[in-house]
Amino acid sequence: MDNPIGRLLDTTLGFRGRQNLLAWAFAGGLAYYFIYLPEQRKIEERKVIYEQRRKHYEEKGVAAAKDAVAKPQ
Repeated sequence: MDNPIGRLLDTTLGFRGRQNLLAWAFAGGLAYYFIYLPEQRKIEERKVIYEQRRKHYEEKGVAAAKDAVAKPQ
């Protein structure tokens, strides 16, 4: 009697036994730590920089508006 789930994993995903499955899991873990996490950190850094710039320009805009009101032409 053949295991249908094992056959499905073998034919579609290439898993052949526990050792092969562990190798795929290890490779996935490495890819997560070396590819996915650094990209997420870059995205977070970009968000922080964007927010800092946005606050800076808002403050600069408010200061310019106050100067324009304070100095009538």
